[in-house]
Amino acid sequence: MLKIKDDVDLKELGFEKEDDDFIYQDDVGLCCQDDRIIYFGNISGFHIDQDNHLDRLYDLIQAGLVEKVEE
Repeated sequence: MLKIKDDVDLKELGFEKEDDDFIYQDDVGLCCQDDRIIYFGNISGFHIDQDNHLDRLYDLIQAGLVEKVEE
């Protein structure tokens, strides 16, 4: 599994969540919860762009913001 590192501010990366929600999501549909495990989805009416999921994930990995964790 891939996880956004703990010391990274999700809001600075463009991840948002509704006050009553437990899912963070960015503008292309990458999601994570408080455990920061990355997955694809469409929660709470956020707009998703399936063509850009992998590009966004690649950019996060290249920037050193993602780590691989065991299940």
